[in-house]
Amino acid sequence: MNLSAGKWLGLRRLADESGLFKIEAVDQRLPIQNEIKS
Repeated sequence: MNLSAGKWLGLRRLADESGLFKIEAVDQRLPIQNEIKS
């Protein structure tokens, strides 16, 4: 998957120091999926 630098940094901000996402899927699932798809 190819991600721009900005999208990569945005996704990294949602992850903790070990790279695990710390989000609530109920509230964030669609925005995260749309970000990854675009």
